[in-house]
Amino acid sequence: MGPWARWPTYADVIGRLDKKPAVIGHSFGGLLTQIIAGRGLSAASVAIDSAPIFQAATANLNPPTPPSPSSSASSSRSRRRVLRSALHGGRTGHHDAMTEPYTVDWASHTNRLVAAAHSDADWYDRLARELVRPGDRVAVDVGCGGAGMTAALAAALGRHGVVVAVDADAEVLAAARSHLTAVVPPGAGRVEFVEADLAAGVAPLRDALDGPVDVVWASSSVHHLGDQQAGATALAGLLAPGGRLALAEGGLSRRHLPWDLGIGDPGLELRLDAAQDRWFARMRAELPGTTRMPYGWTEALRRAGLTQVTTRSTLLERPTPLDDGDRVRAVDGLNHRVDRLRPTGLLDAGDLAAWDRLLDPADPAWLGHRGDLGWLEVRSVHLGVRVGEAGGAQRG
Repeated sequence: MGPWARWPTYADVIGRLDKKPAVIGHSFGGLLTQIIAGRGLSAASVAIDSAPIFQAATANLNPPTPPSPSSSASSSRSRRRVLRSALHGGRTGHHDAMTEPYTVDWASHTNRLVAAAHSDADWYDRLARELVRPGDRVAVDVGCGGAGMTAALAAALGRHGVVVAVDADAEVLAAARSHLTAVVPPGAGRVEFVEADLAAGVAPLRDALDGPVDVVWASSSVHHLGDQQAGATALAGLLAPGGRLALAEGGLSRRHLPWDLGIGDPGLELRLDAAQDRWFARMRAELPGTTRMPYGWTEALRRAGLTQVTTRSTLLERPTPLDDGDRVRAVDGLNHRVDRLRPTGLLDAGDLAAWDRLLDPADPAWLGHRGDLGWLEVRSVHLGVRVGEAGGAQRG
């Protein structure tokens, strides 16, 4: 009996509790602990010697099919209510959710961030080797999340280098530190951790750095700032002459599904992308001090005073049929996106009904049963260089 088969039972049990529990698990129990934490259903979580989340999790990917769809309808609705309540602070209506200031509880996403760092390790390694030049000594990972790029930069810099991993959330930094102990190779650079919120300006980060740096990496961080241009300019100001600023923003959304799934109207994933785009516009409108940036990221880097500005995009494609680990990731990613949009009113009732079936492990239409899921996305990194001759930043 694999973890996906156990998941619905645990979600139902947790949903009947008066408050979120503390969850401790070992091996496959550790994997389930991570899944439960990733769904926001636990108050605290400890995973001991956990099975790999994207490989061992698939020992039995397909849960038993129930005798009939109707027999599981009540428990499925209960399970979905539990997830919605946990993910959205107990709110099920979209009006309250959209009138409050935009915030993200990043601490509740630590397992997801670390898992992403693990699965994207090759991409980070390739980029880090391109970004780091001979003589570089100091790099900064802004909004480090699971520390995937932190680890890659430390390896690329070597034993004489320093990587400063920055995040606004102490729990995210703790998870990043734990992940790094397992993945940073011998001979890698030293890693320091700084708790700082870029929304409050770069002065605290600048003070912690003690001088200019060779590389600044910021992945999906600057778009959370009200004034994105000011954020890009401030990050460029951290660079030493010849230093590089790399912003991982934009690209093309990941695609997994055939156009016609036989459930709901064709084009379901395309409409999910459109709804997410409208959600992003709302998010931007709700940020404090929000300012439109009516031009692309390369222009933002030029306005920040950088030269040799360019964009490098990478096509990421996984062979079809997906292996069990990638299928788990694909289904979990779609589930996360739908649950985020569920209370916003941006998905119509027909599409939500289709997603409820496709994302329910107890439903015969569950996406995890399908062998035709794909994986195609494009990630873009926008690069700029500070004018001057590179000399290698110094740090004690």
